Amino acid sequence: MSAPESTTTFAGTFPGTFAIAVIGGESTGKSTVAAQLATALGAVCVPEVLRGFVTEHGRMPRADEQQIIFDAQAVTPAQDPVILDPAPLQTALYSLAYFADDSLLAPGLAHAAQLELETEVLPGGRSE
Repeated sequence: MSAPESTTTFAGTFPGTFAIAVIGGESTGKSTVAAQLATALGAVCVPEVLRGFVTEHGRMPRADEQQIIFDAQAVTPAQDPVILDPAPLQTALYSLAYFADDSLLAPGLAHAAQLELETEVLPGGRSE
């Protein structure tokens, strides 16, 4: 099942918004799971910022661009419910793994603490 992803986003997070974030490794099916959740819940889906960045620039972001990706992924629409594809925490973990930069970890964890649910997509599209 596939659903179109919304591109309508607003700066900042909105207290009281019911938000679910999807995390997982590359090409595990996060966007598919997020779209299915959005369809099932009648939710807006915040699309993966990294994918758009790679498409626009033709490359992965550098270490100095991780904050830009993080900030853009942390945007939450003022609509309930919201599905984040993926959580900003994923950008923080990538920054740590690829660049040994832990500067986004604390804000990533703080953002994750505001979520109703964070689900991990495993290889093969299974969720936990």
